[in-house]
Amino acid sequence: MAEQARRPGRPRGALNKRTAAFREAILARYAHPAEALAAAYSRPVDTLAAELGCTKLEAFGLQIRAAGELLPYIESKMPVAVGVQAEGQIRFVLAADNGAQVIDGGQLTGLDALAMGIGQAIEIAAGEGE
Repeated sequence: MAEQARRPGRPRGALNKRTAAFREAILARYAHPAEALAAAYSRPVDTLAAELGCTKLEAFGLQIRAAGELLPYIESKMPVAVGVQAEGQIRFVLAADNGAQVIDGGQLTGLDALAMGIGQAIEIAAGEGE
């Protein structure tokens, strides 16, 4: 195994000593902030509103916010959907060892590509004039 060269500074993602010491001191004395968020959103709305002296709607809003702040630590982010819309005609440009062939319209199957002797690259350009 090759030795890695030591770089100056602390490793990426590591806490500095003062931050780590402060974190340990706070957690030794108080509950974890995630526990406070969980306690806030799990209390009955009536009880929370009475304790805070606010309306039930305001108390519920605080519960939703607490749950939202805690959620990323419980569940991972869902993948973002990507919608692709193309207007106009789609042109397939297939570059082969022996030249290129342009197919406008219709469908191109994998067998068609094999039959054409594709060697290097397949470029798909959408839209007119490309």
